[in-house]
Amino acid sequence: MCALLLIGFIIGIGYKENIGTINPSYKISSMQDLYLTHREGGEIRWELTAEKALFPLGDKEIILTAPGLKIHHSPEIFLNSGTGVYEVEEGNVTLSEPVEMNMEDNKFVTNSLKWNSKDDTVATDDDITLSGKNFLITGTGLSARIKQEQVRILNNVEAFFYR
Repeated sequence: MCALLLIGFIIGIGYKENIGTINPSYKISSMQDLYLTHREGGEIRWELTAEKALFPLGDKEIILTAPGLKIHHSPEIFLNSGTGVYEVEEGNVTLSEPVEMNMEDNKFVTNSLKWNSKDDTVATDDDITLSGKNFLITGTGLSARIKQEQVRILNNVEAFFYR
């Protein structure tokens, strides 16, 4: 009898009621019609817009829906995509689902693109199409320095020129 009470006591002490799983609360703020500008030396260097912006807890990035990026350069560069991410601390923008870049009469299309605002560079590892009034260039991967107006297509380059 004493052994039975001792076993009951041990089981009672070791029993823990299942209180369920506690999931963390992911707090996200959002806004419609985002408009950000970046100024240097009193002049606007670039503008970022989005139909919708999500601000996850942590303030490290902003998740964008239908973003547009206008880079003030001569000529001006306009980037649009389906989705994107703005890295707050670095100032970089990653665009995806497809990306379209327009500069004067030239059009560039790819699936994703990363713009480094400090280095003024754009890069992708995806297939690209660059077209203009008199040319069509396709390839895979791209690295471009905007200020130096240097563009490098990395692989599988095919170029067609028209009169």
